[in-house]
Amino acid sequence: MNPTDYPVFLIYSKEDNAWLARVDLLPGCVAEGATQEEALANSREAIKTWIEVSKELKRSVPKAFDAQELEELQLQANASQGEQIQKLVNETVARIVQQLQASASTAQFTGGELAIGRRGQFYSTPPGLVVAGGR
Repeated sequence: MNPTDYPVFLIYSKEDNAWLARVDLLPGCVAEGATQEEALANSREAIKTWIEVSKELKRSVPKAFDAQELEELQLQANASQGEQIQKLVNETVARIVQQLQASASTAQFTGGELAIGRRGQFYSTPPGLVVAGGR
């Protein structure tokens, strides 16, 4: 496996005053450097060492993804996230409608009552007005 096949995440650490290079596919594989280039070069050495040690310990080595595989995974994650958001919105709207309907059946306003029209819209009635069909 070629160390350049593994994606590397670079971030600057003010605390360490250095660039950190993290290889998410290889747990614990991290390198640092004074520059981005140095951190990236150091990460390639860290990847080689990580793979060698894993093989010596007879542990599995995660397969590196190519650019197309990474893009497909990102698209799947985005689609899944969109579906989860839509489900959450639908559940929240249904819960709010139920709460409004429950409170509408018992709510009273000063001087009038809350009524529900034929199409489900809410409106308040003036004092003394009787809503046809009861509550």
